[in-house]
Amino acid sequence: MFLALALGGLAALRLLPRATARLSASTRRGAWLHSFASGLRILDRLDGVMAVAGYSLLLAALTAVSSWLALAAFDLPVTFASGFLLLGLVTVAGMIPTPGAIGGFHAVCQLALVTVFHIDRASTILPVIALHAVLYVPPALIGALCSAVACSTSAE
Repeated sequence: MFLALALGGLAALRLLPRATARLSASTRRGAWLHSFASGLRILDRLDGVMAVAGYSLLLAALTAVSSWLALAAFDLPVTFASGFLLLGLVTVAGMIPTPGAIGGFHAVCQLALVTVFHIDRASTILPVIALHAVLYVPPALIGALCSAVACSTSAE
């Protein structure tokens, strides 16, 4: 069901370049929007859709394995499938607004570990904080590095 939903989302993204053509001409950020829409043109080809879908699935699988390994490092009695379950729950939890956008990740992970895997609530506090660090710190650092490189090359 979720695969069909994801492929439907990719199909909807194919319409975005056409829809943004009018908008990009009328906004200050038109060049950025035009560049983004041009990148989405890869979805006009079947091999482009397959590449994007495959890359997305691979990235999700690696993230789920990272989640499982981080929790297993704390000797929590979790299965390999737990990483995939937590990844899905965290994705949905990220869409739920929280005050200051703080605590949603931790609350959902802890709730899942307590209710689904019957782990003591106190035993889940540090693993959930570590899991958050494992999943978000490396991409944030890489993103900051890429941003710094992009800014330095555009300044030249």
